[in-house]
Amino acid sequence: MLRRLAWLAVGALTIAIVVSACSVSVGGDDESDDSAPTATEASQPDLEDGTPTATEAPAPTDEPQATATATGTPEPTVTSTATATSTPEPTLTPTPSATPTATPIPIVENPFANAPAADAVLENYTVEYSGTFETPEDGIETIELFIEQSDPTHYHLRAGAEVEIWVIDTTTYFRNPDDGSIFPIPAAVDAGLVSPAAYLIQVPNPANVPQALAVGEDDIDGRPATHYSVTAEQIEQLGLADDQQITDPEGDFDVWIDQELGFISQMAIDAEWTDEAGVRQSAVLDLVITRVNTTPEIVAPV
Repeated sequence: MLRRLAWLAVGALTIAIVVSACSVSVGGDDESDDSAPTATEASQPDLEDGTPTATEAPAPTDEPQATATATGTPEPTVTSTATATSTPEPTLTPTPSATPTATPIPIVENPFANAPAADAVLENYTVEYSGTFETPEDGIETIELFIEQSDPTHYHLRAGAEVEIWVIDTTTYFRNPDDGSIFPIPAAVDAGLVSPAAYLIQVPNPANVPQALAVGEDDIDGRPATHYSVTAEQIEQLGLADDQQITDPEGDFDVWIDQELGFISQMAIDAEWTDEAGVRQSAVLDLVITRVNTTPEIVAPV
């Protein structure tokens, strides 16, 4: 199983209505005198005494009576607007919605084969990695790795509780796990043995995983990344079982690839399997790379 901790000790280490009308005619009585005298008396001969008789003046005709006709003004016609009869609301029959069809998740072949190592494309970054491995035979082994790098010649590295190193230009500082004291390491020590690369190789590499499901896009510390899900059957391609053929694999395996630079910016594994010897093994791994190009400058501890 990667021969993890033993190898680490050698120098590599841990990562919203009605209508009505009325007409009134009023007429006056048309009365006239049936015997209206109108004749003028004829001249009569003189009476015995020879005195002429006066001619009577004609009786005046009765004054004609005027006929008064009073015409009443008809009452205005009032039209009532009938109240509309309310129509019942139509009964609406809901139309069933079509069941959406799930979009199949594309399968990607060899998704991680060309993913570069983080330290190969990044100069300024921070890495946090932890791994817990358990077997009935070996018990629990844990790896913890923390790296801050402001540039390739200025970084701070911590592996577990035993190893803590600072590299500032050409000077390397080491913390003594026993008493916490810090002192420079002799120049004769190979810088490659204490570099981030020497410890990042302990993180399982999915380069050999043949297929993965492209789940979608996520954001890892402000950087777009493509999220892939890998079936448990492909766990052995990670080398977690020391290249042994495994059986009954179970668990989750997810990888995120940075869309700009292609490196693995996050990885999460929680799996178990049975090795060739029939021994049940398990591993829980978490890797995340953050503060790309924003990691503060690393300075000497003293």
